[in-house]
Amino acid sequence: MERGRGEAGFKIFPVRYNYIFPIPESDDVFDEMVRDACSIEWNDPMTQKNGRSGQSQNGLDVFGYPNGPGGRCRGAQSKLRTKGKQLSQGEIDDEIKKAQSSPLNPDQLIIVTSTGRDVALQAYVDQVSRIQTQNNSFSVKIWFWDDLLERLSIERRYILKYYKDIFTSVTNLPEAEALIDKPIYTLIETCDDTSNNPTIIEREMRRRGVSVYRDKKLININGFGPDGVICVYPEIKDKPDDLVMQKFSSVVKNYECSDCPVFAFLPDVFIAKFQEFFLQENGNISKVRILSINSTFTKNISQIFIELLNYGYRRRGALPVIDICCRSLNSLPKSALLDLDWSSEFLAPSDWPDQTLWDSQFTPVINDVVEGVTNLGKNIQIHYDCRLFLPLALALGYHSNIRKLRASVWARSVGCSSFSQKFWDSDSTPAPINIHSEEIEKPAEQTSHMIIEISSQVDIHSEIKGFVEKENLKYGKWLKIDLMEHIRDGVQIDASYAIAYADQVGRIIRQNKGGFTDLHFFISTLSPLAFLIGQRLQACGRVHLYWFMNPSYRKAFVLQ
Repeated sequence: MERGRGEAGFKIFPVRYNYIFPIPESDDVFDEMVRDACSIEWNDPMTQKNGRSGQSQNGLDVFGYPNGPGGRCRGAQSKLRTKGKQLSQGEIDDEIKKAQSSPLNPDQLIIVTSTGRDVALQAYVDQVSRIQTQNNSFSVKIWFWDDLLERLSIERRYILKYYKDIFTSVTNLPEAEALIDKPIYTLIETCDDTSNNPTIIEREMRRRGVSVYRDKKLININGFGPDGVICVYPEIKDKPDDLVMQKFSSVVKNYECSDCPVFAFLPDVFIAKFQEFFLQENGNISKVRILSINSTFTKNISQIFIELLNYGYRRRGALPVIDICCRSLNSLPKSALLDLDWSSEFLAPSDWPDQTLWDSQFTPVINDVVEGVTNLGKNIQIHYDCRLFLPLALALGYHSNIRKLRASVWARSVGCSSFSQKFWDSDSTPAPINIHSEEIEKPAEQTSHMIIEISSQVDIHSEIKGFVEKENLKYGKWLKIDLMEHIRDGVQIDASYAIAYADQVGRIIRQNKGGFTDLHFFISTLSPLAFLIGQRLQACGRVHLYWFMNPSYRKAFVLQ
C-alpha cells in the first residue's frame, strides 16, 4: 500500500486531538488575538486596536461598539505575561484608572491576561466591578488565557490564523484555510441515470449535513475539489447492459487518481461485471469503494457519510472544534462542517414525521452524525446551531446527550452583544436559581404515564388540556414546570441561566418519575434550550413528543 493512503487509496492525514496552544511572545500578536476575541464577544466585526504599539492608549488597547456606532463603546486592555506572572490587584486598579481617563468613555472594561485562571483575582475584579457600577462608572471583567481561547475557538478560522505551524504537518494549509467555513460536500455522478436513485442518495446525504453537487463544473470551492465522489449506476432501459457498464466504468475510472474517497454504487447483479470492466481498463479497483444499491442501503449510506466526514474533517485541519448546523427552516449557516438540512421535509405540517417515518429515516441520520463526530477523536467540542422545531431540537439533544458528547449550542447570532448570551457552553457554571414545579390536574386514575408541561414563553396549559381530553390521554401525574418567572419575551438569558434551567428540569423530572415509564412532553421554549433539556433526559423512560398544530397538538414520535 502506498504510504499515506488508506485501503481505498485516498489520502490519510495524521490527526492531533490534544492541542496545547502556546501563548504568543509578541505584544502585537496578543493584541490582535484580543481584538478578534472581543469582536466575537461584542458581535462587532468593526472592533479595532487603539493606535499602534508604543503609543499611549489611555487604558484601552482594543475598543468596539456592541450596540452600533451610536451606542457606548466597550474596551479591553491586553496584559501579556510571557513568564506567567499573575497580575496584582494594584495593576488592576491602575488599568481601571487609565480607562477612566479615556476619551472613548467605555461602558465596560475587559482586562485580558495570558495567565491561568486565578480565583482570588477573579473575586477581586468582581468586587471592584460592583463598586464601579454603584458609582455609575463602567463595569470590569477579567479574561484569563482559557477565556481568550474559548472565544477564539468559536471561529475555527482564528485557530488557523494564529496556529498555522501546528496544522502545517496535519494537512494542506491553503486547502484548510479555503474550506474552513464550508460544509463537507460531494459530487454525485449520475451517468445520465433517469431513476430516482440519485435523488434518494442526495436526500440522505443532505439530511446528514453533506452538501451535494451534480454538476462537476460547479464542484470546485475556492479552487479545491469535493470531499468525495459518488458514482451511481444508471438505469438506461434502451441500451445494452454492456454498453451502459462500459460508460459507468469509464466514469468511475476518471476519479481513481483523486485523493478523496470514490464510491461505485450499483445493483448487486452488476457488481462482478463492473469489476471485470474496470480491470479491463487497467483500473485500480483498490481505489474504489463498491457498494450495493439494493441490499443494506441504509448501512451503505452510513458508510459513505462516515468516510466523507473523516476525509473532510481532516483536510480542513482536524481542528478540536466542530460546528454542526441543524435546520428545519430554509436558512443557510454562516459556518459549519455539517449542515443538516431538513427544511424540505418540513414545508407543510402534513409532512412532519410520525413514529414510523422518524424511526426509519431520521433516527438513523442522527445516530450516524453523533457516531461519526464521536469517533473523530477525544476532547472535541461540538457546537450545534440548532434551528429546529421544538420536538426535533429536544430529540437532537436526547441523542447528543452529555454522556456521549461535549456539545454546546448557539442561542442566537444577531441582536446580541454578549458572548455568553449568544453561545451556551455546556460546561458553564449554572446560575444560582431555583426552578419550581407543581402538580396540577389531578388524575382520575393511576397510570404509569406522566404529562410534563414546560413553558418559558406563553401559557400553553389550555391547549394541552384540550388535546388531552380530546385524545382521552390517561395520566397518573401532570407536572407543570414554569420558566416564565425567569424568561420573558425580549429578555436574553446567558449560558449560566440556560444550563441552570436545563439541569433543574432534568432534576425535577427525575425526582418525580418514580413509578412512571412514559413521559409526555408539551414544551414551549427556545429551540436551543429544548436541545439542552433533551441532553438531560437519558434513563428517564419513554419520551413522547408532540407537534404544535395551532391551536392544538398532534402526536409526533417517541424517544426510547
